[in-house]
Amino acid sequence: MKTKNNVWRRIKFLVLLQAGEKLRSFKTGNKKALAFKTFLGVVAAVAITFALYFLFNYVKKNFQFKFGYELFTSVIFLTQIISIITCVGSMLAVLYASKENLILMAFPCKYNEIFISKIIVFSLEEFKKSCFFVLPFLLSYGLTATAGWYYWVQLIPVWIVLTLLPVLISATLSIPMIFVKKFLENHTLIYAAILAVFLVGVFALVVFLLSKVPTPVKLIALYNSFMKSFNKALLAINKFALFYNFIGKAMFGKMVYLYLPLTIVVFAGFAALCFLVAMPFYFKAASSTSEHSKTKKHRFVAHKGGNLFLTFVRKEFKLMFRTSQSMNSAVSIILIFPILSYVLNFILAAIRTNLYGDYMTVAFNLMITLSLISTYNANCAQALSSEGSEFSVLKAAPSNTMIVTWAKLFVTMVVDLLAVATMCGVLIYTTTLSAMDISLMVLMMVLVSLGNILWAFQIDITNPKINDYAVKGDAVVDNPNVAKALVVGFVISTIAGVITLLLLIDAYMSGWIRAILIAAAFFLTRLYLYNSNLKVYFNEI
Repeated sequence: MKTKNNVWRRIKFLVLLQAGEKLRSFKTGNKKALAFKTFLGVVAAVAITFALYFLFNYVKKNFQFKFGYELFTSVIFLTQIISIITCVGSMLAVLYASKENLILMAFPCKYNEIFISKIIVFSLEEFKKSCFFVLPFLLSYGLTATAGWYYWVQLIPVWIVLTLLPVLISATLSIPMIFVKKFLENHTLIYAAILAVFLVGVFALVVFLLSKVPTPVKLIALYNSFMKSFNKALLAINKFALFYNFIGKAMFGKMVYLYLPLTIVVFAGFAALCFLVAMPFYFKAASSTSEHSKTKKHRFVAHKGGNLFLTFVRKEFKLMFRTSQSMNSAVSIILIFPILSYVLNFILAAIRTNLYGDYMTVAFNLMITLSLISTYNANCAQALSSEGSEFSVLKAAPSNTMIVTWAKLFVTMVVDLLAVATMCGVLIYTTTLSAMDISLMVLMMVLVSLGNILWAFQIDITNPKINDYAVKGDAVVDNPNVAKALVVGFVISTIAGVITLLLLIDAYMSGWIRAILIAAAFFLTRLYLYNSNLKVYFNEI
């Protein structure tokens, strides 16, 4: 009994250690600020619930959707797939890439206890996130479907199951996936080729599906066709939804005595798979895939000194090609544009009915392209912070290491330019826009995206999170700087698209000139502010 108490005492200590920073903020932080933040969280969850409720009712009344267990099962099945995919990536970072492991594994505790503590901390974060989607979805769906008492009795247990299942499944999958990830990190060209083939396959599938849509689009005929296809898709998804069918049927009172126990058995099975099968392999997987376990032999070659900026640029490109996450972001942002641009311009060409169609094409392409590029540019909001403990070594070098910031900017700019180039090719192929329109669009995209990069980097310089990355490494998944950069990028993209549309409608040629001048002014302003902040804050980091 005493041994068991010691085990749980050690697990509790490990959990508190990993969640210590957030717990300290609750104990020592401003109580009013924490209460206000909690209040805002509750208000946000309630607002999301009501928004989903009104959306579901609108769809139910205007599109004759049946809110029964079939639709419920399909939605939770698809969202669970997305959750599992995202959880696997986060779990790999938490279990294997976190720099906390160096400290945790040095404590007088068992490695299984470290594994359990990490799962507990990860689950708490998932519960926090699920309060803003899973729980509001369950509440709003039940209200819309006017579900019976059995739905509401099972709601909280089902919420817990739907939150924990992706955690248990992703923890189990993380064991083989970490070895796959390690292999791909050591063979980045193979990874890039696989990713490129996948995206090309997706593009071919999109082209094939859109070729089946009759043009010009007739909304009534398209609606009828969509409803038939939607009902077929529901049946197909439910057929392959596996044990999620048990949850859906039990929630709507269909053979509850059978499907509820089956759900519990399935959940217990995944828990056993995680803690009895995957957990024993955790230490071996964590130690053999650590960056400190590399056995690759390097040849030492004397290199002549060269240009410092080019040296940093080569370093950044090597890091991008050696890291699967960076490679994934870069390749995706370059190759995903043809897919989305093709779909967007197909829709615009199909429904365009007035003289302002070309202006709308320009504005929407600008808005969508800049929004997508801004998701990649948001990584600049952690560019310096991600150096972690190595940043102090970098600053101590006997040279002007401020140049490293420009090297990081340069690499991001190259990726942005390649993305814009692919977008340009798709516009030439899929639209009737003139060469001048496309050229001016490209210039506009370049100026705004460069300004967005500078803004995102400035966010990191003025509020660095170096200590977080020094402790957790790649396991940092909630950097507020990145979230802020995403919001800024989306707002800038929307404003750029709206202003361009209004200026072109007002006067075509002068509208383009004014739009380009505004974009140039935005870029020059961000360049000046970035350079000024860099000189002031870099030495203080």
